[in-house]
Amino acid sequence: MKKILLLCFVSLTMMATWYGCSKDEEESEKLGSILGSIYGIVTVTGEPLKGVGVSLYTSGGSLLLKTVTYDDGHYEFTDLTPGEYEIVVEGDAYEEFSVWVTVEAGRQARADMQLTLADTGLTVVTCDAEVLGRSAILKGQYTYAYRTTPTEWGFYYSTSKPVSAGTKVVSSGKTETNTSYTYTFDASISNLSPGKYYVQAYAKNAYGLTYGDIKTFSTSNDPAVKTLAVTNVTESTATLNGEVVYAGNPEFIERGFVYSSSFANPTVEDPSSSTKRKVVSGKSTSFSANIDNLTKGTTYHVRAYVTNANGTFYGESVDFVPLDPNVIRISSLGLMIQKYDLSSGADWNTAKTLCENSTVGGYTDWRLPTIGELASIYKYGVSVNWAENSVGKFFKDWYWSSSPKDNIYYYVLSMSNGGSDYWGEACQSCTYRVRAVRIL
Repeated sequence: MKKILLLCFVSLTMMATWYGCSKDEEESEKLGSILGSIYGIVTVTGEPLKGVGVSLYTSGGSLLLKTVTYDDGHYEFTDLTPGEYEIVVEGDAYEEFSVWVTVEAGRQARADMQLTLADTGLTVVTCDAEVLGRSAILKGQYTYAYRTTPTEWGFYYSTSKPVSAGTKVVSSGKTETNTSYTYTFDASISNLSPGKYYVQAYAKNAYGLTYGDIKTFSTSNDPAVKTLAVTNVTESTATLNGEVVYAGNPEFIERGFVYSSSFANPTVEDPSSSTKRKVVSGKSTSFSANIDNLTKGTTYHVRAYVTNANGTFYGESVDFVPLDPNVIRISSLGLMIQKYDLSSGADWNTAKTLCENSTVGGYTDWRLPTIGELASIYKYGVSVNWAENSVGKFFKDWYWSSSPKDNIYYYVLSMSNGGSDYWGEACQSCTYRVRAVRIL
């Protein structure tokens, strides 16, 4: 009797299992699915888009499901009741896109889409990164025209593509260039592993996000040093400055400077008759050295260096000129500026002529500054707390620029508050102060 009962139990269990599987299969045949891939414009990434939002709506307009694309750019919606559905795709750098898809029972509908770049009015450029050992300064530029200025800008970087799926770093500042509505920006990253990296600049405004092109840079375990601006420059002396950015592995055993008036990129291997070497003892991050016996008006090239067991590594070459006491040099602006006004009040044509005929310091390429250069000089003066009219400092007054507005007006800038206006030939009585500049 026990054997018969056991046999009946086993038979009933097998029947229930068979019936259950049959029912699941039958239900699945009544449903459908959607599979697709999202692509961007080839000139932006050249690859399927990862992490793009995909939403599924019913024919009545109700949100049913949301997902994002995978690493290979595909998305999928399963177990869908047959009918009409709307798929809406949203990507930061792209225009919103939608398509209607018909789902049939037991079938998979295919819906691939290529997105169009959002019209942000922005142009973004990825510049070459400055690499210092296992650190890097990422650099970019954006220009905006007929739409709003960006509210965020920065970079994505990664050891693989797509770069936009890598690490994001937001830039905290920007610098206006001499070109209207164009700004440069950067961001520092450190503690990178040795190897190759991809980087892509971006800027974002109310209309969307725009990427720059993709560039590469590589990091290593070699020590890295940076040549800083030369300070305390007189007619015959100067202070050289450097910074060890990464001590290296193995660590550096010597640091110092090489400078020359003969070679644009001096090295420790150059003959002492043409290149001078200044070793600086110690291991601190920042280091300096005073040098003398310089020749006034001669251009010198200096590089900081560090040496370890594997060789010698240099910072970029920085130029300086022992100056005439009537000029000042601002390396961060790329300008040399006369220390005194050429006129306390002249019309624009006279101002232009005064600058172009000036030979202060032995230079013959003096000119009126652009309005952008004047603005930069004003900002620099504020940052170093320039006192009014003391050794090259400006009066709190209006100064002519060379930047035209139309054909008869030229911009002037106030060294009192940094404000600008425009006057010119149409105003015969308009006279303003004149200061000459030249490119370093």
